[in-house]
Amino acid sequence: MKEEAIQVIGYTKKTLQQDTPAKIREKKRRISRVQQYRSQKEKKRLRLIDDEERKPKVNRAFGQRISRNIPKENKTHRES
Repeated sequence: MKEEAIQVIGYTKKTLQQDTPAKIREKKRRISRVQQYRSQKEKKRLRLIDDEERKPKVNRAFGQRISRNIPKENKTHRES
């Protein structure tokens, strides 16, 4: 996993070995920051997908206004 992330950003193991300890620390910090950012984005995307599935489906062609105007008693799943 770590090596994968290192290569994604453009550092190979060889460059890590040639660098000074301070440079290595900085690169690792940068890598972990990118990983955090990516995992945050992924979580957000999954949360959005979950929210979409939870929402009641509304026919987008008519928009939500029409579905609100139908009285609750007569409203079936198909009409919404």
